[in-house]
Amino acid sequence: MSKKLYWILLIPFSVLTFACKNSNTDTNNTDSSANARLEKTGENIKEATNNAVQDAKQAMTINDDSQFVVKATNLNDNEIALLEAGMKMGSSKEVKSHAKMMLADHNALAKKMDAYAKSKNYPVAVKDKASDKLDDMKDKKGVDWDRAWWDKMEDGHKDAIKTFENGRNDVKDGELKALIDNTLPTLHKHLDMVTEMKEKMR
Repeated sequence: MSKKLYWILLIPFSVLTFACKNSNTDTNNTDSSANARLEKTGENIKEATNNAVQDAKQAMTINDDSQFVVKATNLNDNEIALLEAGMKMGSSKEVKSHAKMMLADHNALAKKMDAYAKSKNYPVAVKDKASDKLDDMKDKKGVDWDRAWWDKMEDGHKDAIKTFENGRNDVKDGELKALIDNTLPTLHKHLDMVTEMKEKMR
């Protein structure tokens, strides 16, 4: 074989070999990059799943604190509904003015309870009992409606005070204890006011 022919055959072969090596290198680099991205995605999914599981466990936790939050929130929301009814349907200025004043306090409490529940991932499913309480008043008018409303205000605040006082002894979280301590004086003030108004209406 002549040297000229040798080089003619060798050069294309060398170029082909070099191209194959580069192709393999590019493929390996691409595979490595894809694998790295896949591993990163898997880690992100795993982390997100773990976080979701932890959040779900937190939300599903049933303890003294979460039970108190649910019960207190239900009671407070029912009181709010009754107070709103007093403002709209009360026949006396005393009912309307006292309902407006107490409503401001209970709305403020609702915001605090809601913020606390969200901070702890406590689900609060409100059971609407206020409409049931109003059903037995729908046939009452004027002073009779007002008297029935004051009765419900008294019963509602007694229940709330009992719930908060029991909760003060049962809950573990210091922030929740402080919320209870700050709320109880207001509830007692409302009850005293309601009792006084009932006495005046006798």
